[in-house]
Amino acid sequence: MDVSWLFTVPVLKQAIMIAVILVALFLVVQVLRWSIQSKCPNPFDGDIRVPRKDYIHDQKKRDAVIKQGFSKDKIPDNLDAIIIGSGIGSLTTAAIMSRAGKRVLVLEQHDQAGGCCHTFIDKGYEFDVGIHYIGEMGHQTLNKTLLDQICEGQVEWSPLDDDFDVIQIGYGSDGRTYPVATGTEAWKSLLKKQFPEEEKAINQYFGLLAASSKTSTIHGAMKLIPLWIVKIVLASGIMKYFTNIFRPEYTISTLQLVESLTSNKDLQAVLMYCWGDYGTPPSKSNFTMQAALNRHFMKAGAHYPIGGASEIAFNIIPVIEKAGGRVLVRVPVTEIVAKGGKVCGVKVSKGTGTMEILAPMVISSAGLYNTFQTLLPKEIAAKSYYTEICKDLKPGVAAMNIFRLCGDMMHLMSIFILILKMYSLKNCKGVSLKTQFLYALVFVTRYLDLFYNFMSLYNSVMKCIFIVTSILIVYLMKFKSPYCDTYDKKYDNFFLPYILVPCAILALLVNEYFSFTEILWTFSIYLEAVAIVPQLLVVHQFAKESGGFVENLTSHYVFCLGGYRAMYLINWVYRFFTEVGYRDWIVWVAGAVQTAIYCDFFYYYVVAQSAGKTMSLPI
Repeated sequence: MDVSWLFTVPVLKQAIMIAVILVALFLVVQVLRWSIQSKCPNPFDGDIRVPRKDYIHDQKKRDAVIKQGFSKDKIPDNLDAIIIGSGIGSLTTAAIMSRAGKRVLVLEQHDQAGGCCHTFIDKGYEFDVGIHYIGEMGHQTLNKTLLDQICEGQVEWSPLDDDFDVIQIGYGSDGRTYPVATGTEAWKSLLKKQFPEEEKAINQYFGLLAASSKTSTIHGAMKLIPLWIVKIVLASGIMKYFTNIFRPEYTISTLQLVESLTSNKDLQAVLMYCWGDYGTPPSKSNFTMQAALNRHFMKAGAHYPIGGASEIAFNIIPVIEKAGGRVLVRVPVTEIVAKGGKVCGVKVSKGTGTMEILAPMVISSAGLYNTFQTLLPKEIAAKSYYTEICKDLKPGVAAMNIFRLCGDMMHLMSIFILILKMYSLKNCKGVSLKTQFLYALVFVTRYLDLFYNFMSLYNSVMKCIFIVTSILIVYLMKFKSPYCDTYDKKYDNFFLPYILVPCAILALLVNEYFSFTEILWTFSIYLEAVAIVPQLLVVHQFAKESGGFVENLTSHYVFCLGGYRAMYLINWVYRFFTEVGYRDWIVWVAGAVQTAIYCDFFYYYVVAQSAGKTMSLPI
């Protein structure tokens, strides 16, 4: 297509010339701005490695470095930056900035710096919690050079066995063992011996591994240039000519890709066994992540830091301190402070109050959700496209704390105990239909997001169980014989508007933000706190007729129902001390009220169970 005619139209010709001049001026201004801003020492100007110093085994001396408790007098003057969190990403950033002459303060809510480099002492032995082995440390790779520059070459590495990993599938006589060998060709050859009929699939897989590495530099560069330029480049389609990321194999999940290569389940497991290292199941991950991890270990195998994982943080922190910075622990950051629409510091918890620490730059390593949903002021967070990402992106696979899991299991147990009681006895004597109706209302209003907000399979299954079982129980008690025939309205006489109306009003007045779904969710929280009241009244009514005694199954049901919320209280306390900025006053207060309602019932239940007797209430 000939476009030379554009330059013959005077107006268009002038417009094009002006556009070219403006673009040129913009580039000149950007180059000047970048050059002025970069007037600081090059952190990689020279090799700063020094001979390895003597290892320090005195735990008090080590704690003096990695467990420096926060106090106001330890805050450096004239800070250049504050970093939230002390994981390896934070310490690396702080050390590089320190090498460039910047004074950096790293704040950590835990009692030890290092993140996944944490260790703990038990019976005189040091145990790691995060680092089991690291790749690319056997020779002077880019990663090894970077680490040397931020710890002055003090971290030494010991190689693991050539077969650094072993995949075990099955048990006993049915068990199959597949070692993972060091070296690309060595592992490929070993796989072909282990799976002689899958040579084609193995060659294809290793071909994809090699192909995925060719454009990794381009992918990294796209993370460094301004976002608006990235959007233009992606919209233009030019990336298709420089990267393979748009090829069909990279638009499907890792699991789909591997399944397209081979139907051998053992080989599939061996190729994808290490997905736990990046925390996303193969059914949800992109192959580039899996390939990066495979390549990380294939060339030179795995290595372990001599002296343990704490050596990493222990030797990085002095580099930060040489520039006047500090790494302080036991200091939860509760808020990123902004004035005039610009971030200027952080607010930290100190005793029963808070205090502000100011700096011209704040770097958050507290995670996407904590940063944009909790720490940043909402008006500033709303300006970032990361806030929108938070709505669509879901957290990766992680460990559920045991308190919440126990709470969920007790909740399920209470439901199954009630259904068992009704099914085995063919009656619903002593059960409050009004409480069951309230619980059905709680679950329906709380879990409306089931249809549009997938969090996890566990989460969705639990929501479905609670909704279906609560509605089922209401149906059986209201309409299904013989259960409905044994329901006694005389005892279940609580006037529901006494509960529903105050909860509805409270949800309208006290909520996180005013929207339809949020008000329904808040209403369900308030309602659940008091939904057991009709049931407790029915239990007391029946106890009066039976000399104070409470039927065993009924007492077990009520105990599990109250115990579930008590376990959630412990879960909230645990999260308060382990999650940055975790606050949820509505849930906390409602949960405390709900647990308090059960207190006297708990007491008489425990007394009866410890004595091996049937539970009885004072009448």
